[in-house]
Amino acid sequence: MEELKNIEDKNSEEAKEFIKLMDDFSSVTGKINNIMDLAIKSDDHWLVGKITNLLK
Repeated sequence: MEELKNIEDKNSEEAKEFIKLMDDFSSVTGKINNIMDLAIKSDDHWLVGKITNLLK
């Protein structure tokens, strides 16, 4: 994701919009990863356990 933001002309409107989009996408994927880590660690709840088993 970080490599995608390394573009030469960072001052154009398109580049600024693309960089913002990549930042937002990176933020969302980071949050999803954190949620999945928490879900995997909380095997005490049977529903979460079933969902994580389905995802594996």
